[in-house]
Amino acid sequence: MSGLIETEPIPEIISGIESRGGIVLDKEKASIDQVSGLRKACALGYKNIAVSVVSPEEAGELRMIEKENDINLILIGAHLTGIECREAGELINKMDIITGALQRWCAS
Repeated sequence: MSGLIETEPIPEIISGIESRGGIVLDKEKASIDQVSGLRKACALGYKNIAVSVVSPEEAGELRMIEKENDINLILIGAHLTGIECREAGELINKMDIITGALQRWCAS
């Protein structure tokens, strides 16, 4: 789910995810941690993985994990309205799919 930045642990939701074969990374806090999630997916043997990303730093770290684990990673950036022009340029260079709405034109 792109655009989700915060959540809370709801036991019924966690149970529902797990009953359908899903994996919950952090049952205690329900934190959103793309890097830990990708590492977990790699440890479980997944090779084709898509991750939504909102920062260029995180995208760079995920790309390093991709190389270290020889996986096929798709990085998706969405709901990026309001980011700085510099960040937009960095994300464009690291993403496979990106959407956004600029509030003003970035001259580069």
